Amino acid sequence: MSDYRAGLRTFPDDGETTATLDVEGSLPDWLDGTLIRNGPGQFAVGGRVLRHWFDGLALPRRYGFDPEAGRVEYAVRYLRSETYRGAREGRLVSDQFATPARFATGLRGQLARLRGPTLTDNALVSFARVGDRVAAVTETPQMVALDPETLDAGPTFEYDDDLDLTGSLGHVHHDPARDEYVNLGVRYGRESEYVLTRRPTGDRAREVIARVEVSRPSYVHSFALTPRYAVVTLSPFVTRPLDLLLADTFLDAFSWRPERGTSFLVIDRETGATTRLRTDPFLVFHHAAAFAEGDTVTIDLVAYPDHRAVTGLSLAALRAGRADLPAGRLRRYQLHLADETVESRTLHEGTVEFPTLDYGAATTDGRHGWVALAAADPDPPIGLPTRIDRLDLLTGDRRSWGHPDTYPSEPLFVPRVPAGEREHVETDEGVLLVELFDPKADQTALVVLDARTLDRLARVELPRALPLGFHGQYLRPGHPDERTMA
Repeated sequence: MSDYRAGLRTFPDDGETTATLDVEGSLPDWLDGTLIRNGPGQFAVGGRVLRHWFDGLALPRRYGFDPEAGRVEYAVRYLRSETYRGAREGRLVSDQFATPARFATGLRGQLARLRGPTLTDNALVSFARVGDRVAAVTETPQMVALDPETLDAGPTFEYDDDLDLTGSLGHVHHDPARDEYVNLGVRYGRESEYVLTRRPTGDRAREVIARVEVSRPSYVHSFALTPRYAVVTLSPFVTRPLDLLLADTFLDAFSWRPERGTSFLVIDRETGATTRLRTDPFLVFHHAAAFAEGDTVTIDLVAYPDHRAVTGLSLAALRAGRADLPAGRLRRYQLHLADETVESRTLHEGTVEFPTLDYGAATTDGRHGWVALAAADPDPPIGLPTRIDRLDLLTGDRRSWGHPDTYPSEPLFVPRVPAGEREHVETDEGVLLVELFDPKADQTALVVLDARTLDRLARVELPRALPLGFHGQYLRPGHPDERTMA
């Protein structure tokens, strides 16, 4: 298999390794931290193929940079979660995003779920710092502690508070000015609600900023943050509590209702006051950044025309080469809070995902004059990234980097100087870290690009090709809480 589908093969147990890898080119002398990345690695359990890309078992990897020696300390290992341990016995111990734990579906499966839902700890989305731990996280409150140096994992744990939330976003914000984490939870029930929380760095207990009741919760993957507001984008891909009980899987419980439009829920982080503004229907996975000027909040995000952005990622469709994926466009939405109106325009006409920028600068003072994206070529129209684009948001100028028939990961930005320590350093002075999958060579490499020019600075070939992954974080010595994307 010589296309992207080779990146959906199960990673073998004998591929787990630690190794010292040589660098082709030169690492910047300040790049001396650790990159940890996450994503799915195993796509069948007990002979049963999982249904969705989001169901694969978590496969973290780490890259420890040593620029002076010109080497990278590499490790890859399956996350030792309860889900992983059950899979090694040939069974799913909890429902996944689109695969039920039990073979029984229909009435038998519904009765089993009515006796008590199971929340997965298959934490394959990203990472967050919780208290004195780094944890692998997903879209439930179940997290798995992870040593970023060894990839030793466990135990599975939750926050030290009494908030009874069913969902918790895998994209946790860190506000460096307030030194706190901000996240959104969802409580499904007869009266469902969104719960916005804050958590001071070093704490494991969340404090409630706002509770917002909702009759039909939307599928929410991330949200936007400014120093004053949290903005939650609510698409018309919605569910009801009864649907969650009766559907075979979490994904099956959601349906696309475009007549509802998409709403922006703007929450004041100090008072908890909320404003809701409605616009035409679209779905979003990832927000780039947001900033506020007066009574106007501006948000840059990747918008999809409909729910196929989620449902089209079924493993059967992806592996058959017939994924029905709509195009994601980088769009800017301006929310005028005074008169509750919304304006929008497209910033990038191509198909894109995984927006990244100088997260620290954007979160603290709204500066984001550029954005890097994983972009897809229109031929063939598979919707998966085939190059990296860098877009100047002020001039519209675009640079691109890539190689034919290869597939890059998200371009994770690492600034040369942390946001809190810089004076006159530009917000694009740094590098982009990209995993690049080459199916023809059956190889994955880590590539280091200059964030301003997209020139390749360094390349590290891995011992074995990795499955296509999702998100990561860069841990800088002395700055353990620095984040580089939402």
